[in-house]
Amino acid sequence: RQSAQRRGDALVLGNTTYTTGQHEWKVRVSNLSTQYSLLVGVAKYPMTSGYNAGEGSICGWHSCHGSKWSKTSGTDINKFQDGDVLEFILDCDQHTLTVHQCRTGKRATITGVSESPLRLAVYLYGVDHKVEIL
Repeated sequence: RQSAQRRGDALVLGNTTYTTGQHEWKVRVSNLSTQYSLLVGVAKYPMTSGYNAGEGSICGWHSCHGSKWSKTSGTDINKFQDGDVLEFILDCDQHTLTVHQCRTGKRATITGVSESPLRLAVYLYGVDHKVEIL
């Protein structure tokens, strides 16, 4: 069980990289604000283009509006609420990243996630945002 918390912008990347198979993890988000967002998803490793969906270095979902951040196609979920638990499924063989928002039951998928290896990525924009890996 690990958590990331930061006062201001920070990119936190997981230690484990994924290239094949299906991988699942859960996170809990808290200390959310309406002024700033956070992003939870995956990033290619090593990251060469920084935080830029147009370059394809990171993809996932934003907390403030639930929209996907990716250069490929995908769907949105609802705005995150404080304490939300999100389940992620990364399928390296099918090139998809799926999120299940437990509070609402809504699922969303980003397709075309083909860069590999990949690892968990959390971008914290706001003061005191927190993401806990369950």
